[in-house]
Amino acid sequence: MNKQKLISNLEATQAAIESVITLLEPEKLTQANTIGEWSAKDALAHITAWTARCITVLYQAENQQVPEDIDRMFDDGDALNAEDYELQKDRPAEFVFRDLRGAHRQLIKRLSSWKESELFDSQHFEWLRGQSVGQFIDAVIVQHAVEHVQQIKSLAS
Repeated sequence: MNKQKLISNLEATQAAIESVITLLEPEKLTQANTIGEWSAKDALAHITAWTARCITVLYQAENQQVPEDIDRMFDDGDALNAEDYELQKDRPAEFVFRDLRGAHRQLIKRLSSWKESELFDSQHFEWLRGQSVGQFIDAVIVQHAVEHVQQIKSLAS
């Protein structure tokens, strides 16, 4: 993978998210217990929270800092997800969608300034446990979001 492919994958993922948002009627987007205990809106808020975490990882890495939540991101994702859910569950869907789009734009903007050699060097940041920043973002956003997009799509049928 290279930087352009990662950005292309992120853009395709965002397009898939936008597509599923339009597939569901508003009441179905917010119906509880449709994706586990979550609504489709909650799953999208979850993607947004992890996108924001990736933006923070990029920013802190750019500044030669170890991201403060990186160990929790690897070791305690369920607890982070539970905290995010409690913070986001009562937010209106339009705010969640706005934040999702804004986080996506910010992630692309931040990625664009990275050198490809640093983005895909799996030895550059020890705290990424053998992954490159690009691999980490691909796993956390692209691969993970695809799972939730499929879950949301199944609600439309």
